[in-house]
Amino acid sequence: MWKYIVAFALFAALALWLLGKGGGALDLGGEKHEMPATPAASDTAAPPK
Repeated sequence: MWKYIVAFALFAALALWLLGKGGGALDLGGEKHEMPATPAASDTAAPPK
């Protein structure tokens, strides 16, 4: 039985390593419910005078 636990831990570590090596943004923080901080389209469309 202990071999299954060790094998699972190794497989999980390998999976996390491969995901991290892929270059994507690996975020283990859970769900995020905030709006991104980007300027509104009307603020950037008009050139300054």
